[in-house]
Amino acid sequence: MWEDFRIAYQPDAVVTDQGNVEILAIRAAFPMVKIQYCAWHVLRVWERRLTYTMLGIDMALSPEQRANERDQVRHALHKILYTPDKDEALALLTTFQQENHHRAEMLQFLDKNYFKETDRQRWMICFRENIACAAIDTNNYVESWHNALKMYFLKDKQKRRADTVVYTLVKSVIPFYQYKLASGRLQVGRMNPVQRAAADGRIKAET
Repeated sequence: MWEDFRIAYQPDAVVTDQGNVEILAIRAAFPMVKIQYCAWHVLRVWERRLTYTMLGIDMALSPEQRANERDQVRHALHKILYTPDKDEALALLTTFQQENHHRAEMLQFLDKNYFKETDRQRWMICFRENIACAAIDTNNYVESWHNALKMYFLKDKQKRRADTVVYTLVKSVIPFYQYKLASGRLQVGRMNPVQRAAADGRIKAET
């Protein structure tokens, strides 16, 4: 950024998984950045960790009753996560804690990892209203690009040397995406989904 534009790169926010190593690295590089948890990964952790045992669900209940009780808890957390209004989201959080006070193990896990004041700002969507690109609540798009990078450009080979990776990025990856960008602007080659939808709209309007 400094070489090209004479400005320092200071992102407003970074969407990442809940790994402490990544968070510490981001903090070291950008001390003022807001760290946001990927919503998809948060939901996946809840799906995996909030078991019948942790929720204290009576195993004497029928499978349907157990699943229904667990789904009610997950739905309540899902609603807290995606509620855009801050006051409403915090009220839902308080209600959730009160209604599930008997689930000691679950609340202990959530209090430790999600319900503290600093942690809430990382996963609740309502705290993302004042940052650029607030609608981006997942890093799955980046992970999809990383997968394409590893599969098609690096040929899925592990432990490549750093200079080899840099060479591949400079000589193969960047030119490939520059070509895609230029061809999209010139409308040359295969259309992307957005262009195809626009073309279909024009055809329908004409007919």
